[in-house]
Amino acid sequence: MKPPDEMPATLGCTAPYARRAGAAGLPDASVAVLLDAGAAALLAANVADIARAQMAANGARQRVELLV
Repeated sequence: MKPPDEMPATLGCTAPYARRAGAAGLPDASVAVLLDAGAAALLAANVADIARAQMAANGARQRVELLV
């Protein structure tokens, strides 16, 4: 896994959240989105569409985890 500061800002995963995801030891195939409750509520309706677009862009299956 890349060092947390080198993780891309994917699916709303900003640098502080990337550091938390890296610290949690999430596997490379996962895209972790660590959000506060308000941001999670805003993203929840769109996360499936975002995940499908991300998988299509990568040409591979990925597991998307929403950790709240």
